[in-house]
Amino acid sequence: ERIRKELCNRSSDSSCEQELRNVTGCVDVFITHIPCVSCMGAFVQMMVLLPNVEIRVGWEDWRDFQKRIPPPPPTPPTPPTPSAARLRQDAMIPAQLANEL
Repeated sequence: ERIRKELCNRSSDSSCEQELRNVTGCVDVFITHIPCVSCMGAFVQMMVLLPNVEIRVGWEDWRDFQKRIPPPPPTPPTPPTPSAARLRQDAMIPAQLANEL
């Protein structure tokens, strides 16, 4: 109730509370653990603030969820840039000259 009053006091429109009651819809929340007391409190506040909005909460232990995440694909090797290839060729020139001498 306090949150509704604070929100509506900030609004210059006197029909704020009625507008909040007219909001309809559904919110799906998925979390990776059982909801804590703080989460439950936030859900209750939202239910009071928006009584015609359905809140559906689902959760799964993060360890089970993590097992289903596929590993990332292997990263292909990065081909050398032309400038890097040129540097390698330049580095070989002194060795070739030394062999010729």
